[in-house]
Amino acid sequence: MSNVEIVKRFSKAFFDKDIDTVKEIVAENYRFKGPMMEMNSREELIDFIQNMPMQASEVKSDYIEQGNQVVKVCTCDFSAPPIGPQDLCEVFTVEDGKIVGNKLFYDTAKFPKPEEACEAA
Repeated sequence: MSNVEIVKRFSKAFFDKDIDTVKEIVAENYRFKGPMMEMNSREELIDFIQNMPMQASEVKSDYIEQGNQVVKVCTCDFSAPPIGPQDLCEVFTVEDGKIVGNKLFYDTAKFPKPEEACEAA
């Protein structure tokens, strides 16, 4: 399975809240960094997925793979909170068939602060 295929499986599992697939393709020492939060383990990721304060779906995605990194540029439609379409860019690192980390980039202006999102959920 290519690194792009692993990232595609991760994206589907993330939005479907498919924890079994997440456990299969994400390393235990997973690290995430985004403009509004960080996660420092696969368990933190799973907890976030299970308690996600938002609902979204990918509308369009493009992928670029180089070595052990995959860049995903996508548009997600956020229905809750009602943000609408938002462009995002993620850089994934894949080692030995597992995602060990990713960095997420997007414009935070449309998003509620994390504490506001939790209150709305």
